[in-house]
Amino acid sequence: MADMKKLLPAALFFLLISFTLSAQNAGELFGQGNTAYKAGDYTAAYDLFTRAVAAEPENARYQYNLGLAARKLNLYSESAGALNKAKKLDPSVSFTGNPQDFEDKLTEMTRLSDSAADEGGSAGIFAEGEAAYKNGDYERAFDFFSRAVTGNPGVAKYQYNLGLAARKIKNYPAALAAFEEAKRLDPVIGFTSDKQGFEDKLAEVRSGAAPGSTSEAAGEDASAETAPAQEKSAGKPARMSSKNLRTFLMLLGAAIFITIIRLTSKRRKGGSAGKGSSGQGGRYSGGTRSGTGDYHDYDRYSSSGTHSSSSSSIDHS
Repeated sequence: MADMKKLLPAALFFLLISFTLSAQNAGELFGQGNTAYKAGDYTAAYDLFTRAVAAEPENARYQYNLGLAARKLNLYSESAGALNKAKKLDPSVSFTGNPQDFEDKLTEMTRLSDSAADEGGSAGIFAEGEAAYKNGDYERAFDFFSRAVTGNPGVAKYQYNLGLAARKIKNYPAALAAFEEAKRLDPVIGFTSDKQGFEDKLAEVRSGAAPGSTSEAAGEDASAETAPAQEKSAGKPARMSSKNLRTFLMLLGAAIFITIIRLTSKRRKGGSAGKGSSGQGGRYSGGTRSGTGDYHDYDRYSSSGTHSSSSSSIDHS
């Protein structure tokens, strides 16, 4: 029992460290992004802010700075999407010194994004839809994909991605119509990596059921539907995301914790058995003596914590 009391704090400390790694990593990326932005290296800043947002997508400050960096690179749709997300997460936009300046930036990026889409025809509009979808702005993605389909209704990929966006915003009639048209135009559904995944989505929207899980097929991402897009990632070394790293460390910590408990329990049982077999030559007086050793098997559990960064946002025009 004494051994377990000594080891338990160490195991709990290890778990606590694993929970904080993700937030610390995001904070470091955000700080590096600020440094790159102030140095005028907007490409590096954009990449670092993107990775920080991937680790903590609900952090309004991270979204805001991503929008600023995207604006400097003329990525109007992504800038508008990130600024919109920041506004949804923090309606007061308290991290910028001038709320009206924020609104002006948002209006400017939205206008330029729409203008770029108009100039690019259906292909340009579709690309804008992909960018909005990747950023989680499904309503805006639905609007872009709808316009792409209106301009060129005979492209199965446009119809399919329209169905994906409609499904995300729970517009099931529109999703069903788009999926069925995509299947009619391309019976093989060659632009998705999992045909059964497409059939499952089709059945889902037919029944009007809400999406049951966020862990969807790999081909779900609207930016990864085509074979060329999938080939781009071939040959690149896989990099564990902050979220996956955190999960791995949590499971590792839980496994270590359980192993410590089991080893301690076995040692206690071994000690009890040794005492029971010694003394009086193994003979018992006054009846039969028996010893019991309790063994507990603990289920794995997980917990999450919320961390905030004290780093300041960039507020440059």
